[in-house]
Amino acid sequence: MKEEDPQENICDVVINVLGKISLKIAGKLPEVVDSVHRIGKRKDGNSARSIIIQFSMRHFRDIVWRDASGSKFLEEAHLRLKEDLSPEERAARAKAWPLVQKAREEGKRASFTGAFAYIEGKKSEY
Repeated sequence: MKEEDPQENICDVVINVLGKISLKIAGKLPEVVDSVHRIGKRKDGNSARSIIIQFSMRHFRDIVWRDASGSKFLEEAHLRLKEDLSPEERAARAKAWPLVQKAREEGKRASFTGAFAYIEGKKSEY
């Protein structure tokens, strides 16, 4: 999926990829993937635009999200799933990034959930 094909059915492509990530729910994906579209203007060259996927049921989205973590298929295909953040959430993460980076350098567990940073399981104030 490195290049965009003008004739592609992006919904079918996405359902196929998600089915390889979450084998247990592959048969349900055509019903629970609500909408799929690429974002932004077409790019010159071989790079493809990002894809937004909306699920009709959060439960199935959570299964795919969980299965994607550590997925060999995604790693081998050089694909990744990431959360679509609002501009406000992106700004909050950028502000908290130095704290998260420092914590990781100190060997602490540090991650983001939405706009919030968590260090050693505790919500960090920044």
